[in-house]
Amino acid sequence: MGNCMNGNKSKKGDNAVLKSKQKMGAKELKANYLIDNNTKVLGSGAFGKVFLTHNKKLVNFQVAIKVLNKNKLKDHLDAI
Repeated sequence: MGNCMNGNKSKKGDNAVLKSKQKMGAKELKANYLIDNNTKVLGSGAFGKVFLTHNKKLVNFQVAIKVLNKNKLKDHLDAI
């Protein structure tokens, strides 16, 4: 679903967690990752933002999550 980065050395179980999280929807992301108004924004553009956050259960497992604004994306695709 996006690029993941782990600031600490990977443990054997981390890879399994990463693979299980790759096909998540928004509901699962919100349940497993901390994304709120205090979450650090790594970058933003016309269609959304990229947040640096961590897994709620494995706080040392950091990820970058790109959140797209579907309305802006749809408007752009409709204009093409």
